[in-house]
Amino acid sequence: MNNIKEVVRRINLQLIGENDTNILTFVTINESISQPTIIANLAMMYARANEKVCILDMNFKDDGLEHTFRANSENGLFNYLEDNNVTVQQIITQTKQTNLSLVSSGSASLQDSKYAIGDPKFSNLLKILSDKYEKVLINVGPLSGKTDERIKFLTILSGIVLISDIGNSSKKGTVDIVKTLVRQKVKILGYISANV
Repeated sequence: MNNIKEVVRRINLQLIGENDTNILTFVTINESISQPTIIANLAMMYARANEKVCILDMNFKDDGLEHTFRANSENGLFNYLEDNNVTVQQIITQTKQTNLSLVSSGSASLQDSKYAIGDPKFSNLLKILSDKYEKVLINVGPLSGKTDERIKFLTILSGIVLISDIGNSSKKGTVDIVKTLVRQKVKILGYISANV
């Protein structure tokens, strides 16, 4: 447990001063086991330091964060974007951890969610969460390559942290994604290579 605390504190130390906003976005190039673990631990560290934190889960393939925090959400991000009757308040779930909330990805297939983040309501949601919380941690599912539509979305954010599980991704795949992100002018705040 102390090892995890040390790693999370080291990550936080590296991020201090790198990001000019309260939104931190985490992106992986593969099916990362460590990404939700890192996000959950960072969120809990900030919440225990009396900072109001919200995790926005945009990984439509995996509801691991929802299970981790035992947050049974009837509605999530996709429901908010698709249904005008779903409000921001309905998608925010307060976890058992004081100061820590979660917006789950919602009920959508990966195909249905492909262009949902292009909805203007998404930008509005980011503004609302940014105003309400001291830290907003965004969990983005694995990028699938140079043509992934979400890379365009990443350009509106102030920066990302790229996470890769050692042994789970190729060097060429990592280099290709980094080149694409740089070409699209996505600011990379840091890179975490996790050993799982």
